[in-house]
Amino acid sequence: MISDEDLLTLLQAAQWAPSAGNSQPWSFLVARRGDPTHGVIVDRLSRGNAGWVPQASAILVAIAQVSTGPEDDAPDFSSYAEYDLGQAVAHVTIQARALGLETRQFAFEVEPFRKHCMLNGFDDISLTLQHKEAIAAFEAKRLIEQPWL
Repeated sequence: MISDEDLLTLLQAAQWAPSAGNSQPWSFLVARRGDPTHGVIVDRLSRGNAGWVPQASAILVAIAQVSTGPEDDAPDFSSYAEYDLGQAVAHVTIQARALGLETRQFAFEVEPFRKHCMLNGFDDISLTLQHKEAIAAFEAKRLIEQPWL
């Protein structure tokens, strides 16, 4: 299992990576084997990655910030965000090798609805609360039409 110290060293290597205007348009989601997040990621892997990723002591999901907001017309955060993210991941990879750790890189797709929820921090409750007015109207109507329920 990767130590806290080694994991911090890897993330610091990413922090030192160059980026356009020192914008550092990246984030890393850290999922250690045994954590709930690790299981969520493993459950969404392609067949080709499902054989080896579950045994990884940690998964670092690299995320580029490409816009300033979730809206379709939000301005770009940086025209170089993906390139800059690649630099950060390269630094993590080199640092891992220097620590004697093995790394593998892979890509995976996130379905649009799940991506929307992840980017906006929505869970089941917050998704439901987006419709609280409609729910309240339904409950008020039901109370009038079926007061015995």
